[in-house]
Amino acid sequence: MSKDKAKKSKENKFSIRKFNSNKLLFMNSKLSKKILSIFLMFIIITMVLYGSIRIFSIRHVDGEAIWKESNSQPYLYVSAENSYDLGYLTGQNLYKQIFSLKNILILLSPQFETSYSELKKLALEYVPFIPSEQIDEMNGIAEGATNKLGIKINFNDILIQNTWFDILYGKIIPDMTEENDIDPLGCTAISVMNYDSIPVFGQNFDFTLIFKSCTSFVLHKLGNNPAIFGIKFGAALNFPIAKNENGVFVLTTIIKTNVRSSTMIPTTCRTRIALEQARNVSSYVNLFYKVLGKNQTIGFNSIIIDNNSMFAVDAVPNRTNILTPQYVVRTNTFVNESWQRYLVDKNYSKNRQNETEKQLAAKLENLVLTHEELMDILHSTPIIFRKTENKKEIATLALITCLNFAIQNLEEKKWGKIPI
Repeated sequence: MSKDKAKKSKENKFSIRKFNSNKLLFMNSKLSKKILSIFLMFIIITMVLYGSIRIFSIRHVDGEAIWKESNSQPYLYVSAENSYDLGYLTGQNLYKQIFSLKNILILLSPQFETSYSELKKLALEYVPFIPSEQIDEMNGIAEGATNKLGIKINFNDILIQNTWFDILYGKIIPDMTEENDIDPLGCTAISVMNYDSIPVFGQNFDFTLIFKSCTSFVLHKLGNNPAIFGIKFGAALNFPIAKNENGVFVLTTIIKTNVRSSTMIPTTCRTRIALEQARNVSSYVNLFYKVLGKNQTIGFNSIIIDNNSMFAVDAVPNRTNILTPQYVVRTNTFVNESWQRYLVDKNYSKNRQNETEKQLAAKLENLVLTHEELMDILHSTPIIFRKTENKKEIATLALITCLNFAIQNLEEKKWGKIPI
């Protein structure tokens, strides 16, 4: 072969290789674009399917849930025949409060030397003590909130919201080696059994202002059980500030103690059971403090009242002190001198306790307290009724009395009427 032909043949082979290389790059480019298109299409289809699944997975439930108002004060009414449906409807309507509390607990847990994942781990230890019906309700709350919110809220989130008070005040705070200045609670409760007339009682519900977004009033009715009206924190089944349809009323102020509790039925679950079954204050006290367990998960003061009787209870995880006074003031401390050793901070709430006792004594000269006088005390600033714009500070978030409740515009004194 001549040199010219050989050179030309070599050039042709190079051109063919270059062509094949460019063809391969082009084909790879087309393949990459095709793969990218398929991937994007997969993402879009997944999103559409997820939205469709959310829409069509909304479970059919029997019951009713509606937001109502009384004198401009909002509350949720929810009723159902079974626990799951009650939970689902509750989750659908309190999804904002539930999501808010989850984020607050994630944000604030490091201040108590813990984490959200640690709260989950500790919360799961309470599951064996929770009745199956309440487990069903928590599952319903999780699914109802998820389908309304569009963001996954699972059973563990709801479980944490029903146990974090027990964990924080019964385990974490008592175990702290150094005193923590953070104490988000600051409630004040007053009750007077007036001679020859109906009792007058009520309390301010004070908490760190950031918790305002997860606080609500709810009236719920499950099956043939008596309806229950009270304060809810996120997905709490029943916070122990509530009234049942039989006229049993519970007021509670929680206390930081140095006594560690054992794991048992959570306070929200125990309160629900007692309020569902109590016909009067005696049966509530028997159910809560004897049938459901003699020990407690946290330290607290509680006042239980109906139209005929009143009990005042001081509690730490290993003991209770049950009294039957004619009138009582309870804040976030113990007044019993022998119980001062249980307090983490012996000075906390003492000024508020003394100020409330002083104001009550001045109004009880005739041994009768009117509802108007009660409101005057509960609205006394700055020690008893507290205001702030700082979300990290304690403020009065809500108020409940034997007649009224309020969660909005508390300073305007526009009280809603308790619907049971």
